[in-house]
Amino acid sequence: MNKLLSILSVFCLTGCTIYKVEPKSDLTNSIDKSEEIFVTSVGQYSKSNMCPDSREYNISLGLIPSQCIYRFEVSTSSKNLGTVQVTTMKGWLPLFMAPLPSWHVGYGERAEPVIRELVHKQ
Repeated sequence: MNKLLSILSVFCLTGCTIYKVEPKSDLTNSIDKSEEIFVTSVGQYSKSNMCPDSREYNISLGLIPSQCIYRFEVSTSSKNLGTVQVTTMKGWLPLFMAPLPSWHVGYGERAEPVIRELVHKQ
């Protein structure tokens, strides 16, 4: 029982990981629903040198959040649809932000299904 309590405490202390997908250019180009959408990573950068893992985040057990920003190009075989930015946060703060409607639980590098859904909604 003590082992289980210890494991649960570590998970609670380190927090969770969430991400938010935001279009950084106009994605309103009309596309055929059957057309395949390609999502290509353009790169990542960090705010406050805290991406992907920082010593401060690890030492504080998630009290100091880690924030990463990824950029993706969205296109079809015939045209470029635009750019999307995915912001990823990990730590305690995301535990409280996760219920907000624009945030998703998980890793931003794996946001392709959400990006495709966003393009089809436009």
